[in-house]
Amino acid sequence: MLNDQLKIVSKNLSKTNNQVVQFESDFKAKGRFRLLFTFGERVLETAFYTKAVKLVSESPLDLLTILLTPEEDRTTEQQELHNAAVYLTMREDFKDAGEIKLDDPAVAAALTFYVTLGIVTETRKNEILGIEE
Repeated sequence: MLNDQLKIVSKNLSKTNNQVVQFESDFKAKGRFRLLFTFGERVLETAFYTKAVKLVSESPLDLLTILLTPEEDRTTEQQELHNAAVYLTMREDFKDAGEIKLDDPAVAAALTFYVTLGIVTETRKNEILGIEE
C-alpha cells in the first residue's frame, strides 16, 4: 500500500514539475531577465541610464511640450530628451514588473527601442526574445 501511495505522489510531483518548467519558459523573473543580457550590454544600459537621468533632470526644455511635439518637428536636443524620458519610463516599468513575459509585444517594443539606442543589436534582441532567425 505504501508503495502505491509513493507512486501516486511521484506521479503528481512529476506533473507539478512539468507545470513549473512550462511556467518558467513563459516568464522570466526580473533578475533572470536582466541576466539574458551580456555583461557589456548591462554596462551600456547602466551608462545610458545615468546619462538619461542627468539629461532629464538638468534639461531646461519642457518635457511635456517635447512629448506632444511630432517626431519630425523635434530638434536633435528635443529628440534626445524624448528618448531619455521614454527609456526611463520603460526602465521603471521593467523594474516594477513581478515577471517579464518574453512574448509580450511591449517587451519586444522595448528591446527594439534598445536597438535604436545602441544598447543591443537586432541579433541580440532576437536571441533575448528566443526568436530564431
